[in-house]
Amino acid sequence: MPAAYYEYSPKGQRIIIDGGGAVSYYDVEISSATTGAVEMTTTVSGTYDTFNISSLSAGTHVITIESPSGNTFEGTCFYKS
Repeated sequence: MPAAYYEYSPKGQRIIIDGGGAVSYYDVEISSATTGAVEMTTTVSGTYDTFNISSLSAGTHVITIESPSGNTFEGTCFYKS
């Protein structure tokens, strides 16, 4: 199961996906928990990858991570712009 972490640094705010190498990639979708609107989609490495989330609206978001075999993992994060 992949793990997702939020990181705030001087370089910006980002999400870190630690996939552990179980698969070659994960598809990631981030949507607003309030409106349901998809705000970002990306594909990340199945081992370890990061992506910038500075374009998200402020508020709570749902992070959905899907493996190539269709397994879905979901969690939430709060982003403050």
